[in-house]
Amino acid sequence: MYNYAYLTGALIILPVWLILFFFGAKGRKGMISVGLYVAFLAIPLEFIWFLKDYWYPLKYVSASMFVSQELIFGFFVGGIVSVIFSDKNNKKSKENFNVIRFLIPLGVLFSSMIVFSNLIGFNSIYACDIGFAITACMILYLEPDLIKKSFISGFLMVATSVIGYLILLTIYPNIVRDWWLLRNISGILAFGIPIEEILFFLLFGLSFGPIYNFWQETQ
Repeated sequence: MYNYAYLTGALIILPVWLILFFFGAKGRKGMISVGLYVAFLAIPLEFIWFLKDYWYPLKYVSASMFVSQELIFGFFVGGIVSVIFSDKNNKKSKENFNVIRFLIPLGVLFSSMIVFSNLIGFNSIYACDIGFAITACMILYLEPDLIKKSFISGFLMVATSVIGYLILLTIYPNIVRDWWLLRNISGILAFGIPIEEILFFLLFGLSFGPIYNFWQETQ
């Protein structure tokens, strides 16, 4: 019944991705780059942490199908979150990709997961949220001109995710009950959506919205 539920979620947001891709030429490089970054980052986060204490769709979906659909969903979400920053580069004279800045968010996020989930014992979704918050604070401290757009990105991700979930819930009305380990989290639902998901996408937008620009070193 749920074999293609994750893929369905990706297809629900695909029109948004396509509109942004074809009508936002300046943001295409960032959409592809951040999309791939998020897609491949999601896999270790899922198998090391999230699937152990936050949700468990593998009860209904094979691991291979889950991974393939996770990659597609992550690619689309990463592309959408990056596009609002596409016009910032117009005022920059020259930019080079900064490997250190590329690696720092990964280090912050994985360190947060290890410290707050493995060592302290927080649920992995809360540990991830903390990692996103730290990443956002670090990026916005170093690039304060991104603050306004970062918050816009966060709220747009919340709006996109809520609309996507509402559509998904009309197709799979029991998916939250069946996939999420609600006993391990707050159990609070907003419009039938775990409140943790809404907070996740807000902080994801705050931190990953400006991440492509953060990777660039201005000269």
